[in-house]
Amino acid sequence: MLDVVDSIMNDCWKLLGAGSHHELIACPDATAIYNEMNEDWKFIVPQIPCCCKNHDMYKTIWKEKAQPRINSMSDVILESMEKFLKHYQPEKYSKELSAILIWLGLVMKRVAHFAEQESIHLPPLYSVNPTNETKLVIRAFSVGNNLFVMAHELLKTLKDRNKDVSGFEEEVLRMPRLSTLSYREVLQKIDRNVLKNLEFVKMKRIMLMFAQTPIPTYDGAYCIFASEVLYELLVDMIVAKKVFHTIGEESWTHIKKFFKSTKCYFDESRGV
Repeated sequence: MLDVVDSIMNDCWKLLGAGSHHELIACPDATAIYNEMNEDWKFIVPQIPCCCKNHDMYKTIWKEKAQPRINSMSDVILESMEKFLKHYQPEKYSKELSAILIWLGLVMKRVAHFAEQESIHLPPLYSVNPTNETKLVIRAFSVGNNLFVMAHELLKTLKDRNKDVSGFEEEVLRMPRLSTLSYREVLQKIDRNVLKNLEFVKMKRIMLMFAQTPIPTYDGAYCIFASEVLYELLVDMIVAKKVFHTIGEESWTHIKKFFKSTKCYFDESRGV
């Protein structure tokens, strides 16, 4: 029944991820959290057989216990589970369904605890009312020694908190989507008083052999670095298609034309 757990967890993450850059949350010691959950699990599991005979009753009991710890996420979990009850009838799979509720409750409880511990705004599990003193987190990326931020993301983050963006708003709005500003440009364009309330978090990127991890964007989409696209393209041409092994000298003009056409994606004057 792992498909049930995966589907319900995905529904939970979609709700928690709506409108926030939770990729910025520093990952705690996952092993320690998993071990703590396992200890809770070992304590609770022996109690399942005696309390799961009536699934509807058990759902009510579970919600009453879970609600104070995970708020309305308990409703999300139960609603998501409903779509599986036709296939996994409670009369036959009551014990398994009860175990799933317990495990999901433990996961959400741990996430809620971490959000509260780190004062992370993660509704409905935990909410933080931002103040003028709260630091604004800005994602910073790097290629080599060059540090940069997504221009439109920076603008949106500052405007959402009513910060002064008059010095660079028009310039950014004229830029293509996913354009960037170097760290030096940010320091030059943003007022010093606003800079005091910014916290730049350098996002770690691990270069993989064949496929890169997409970066979530400020508007809910995903992207990867242009340099990574070029790398993947070259790997595909050299390793998979063996282009340079098979083409004749007369075809090199097409290769040159192709690479010339990609120059616009690496044009610093366009902010990309």
